[in-house]
Amino acid sequence: MITETAAERTVPAVPAAEEATEARGREEPAWPWKDAPIRTLVQRIHQLQAERAQGFRRLEEWPCCS
Repeated sequence: MITETAAERTVPAVPAAEEATEARGREEPAWPWKDAPIRTLVQRIHQLQAERAQGFRRLEEWPCCS
């Protein structure tokens, strides 16, 4: 299991933003993770899942219906 803090520090949000901006002339939209290794993709999935779980925890703590 991966912790939130470990997930946050393992993978940058976008590995090569400058590559994505260079590909504007193509028909397909540029995806910065296209050529990333599988390990990096899996780490990114874990990071996104940790962020998602944290967001849901915050929603559960929100004092809305009192």
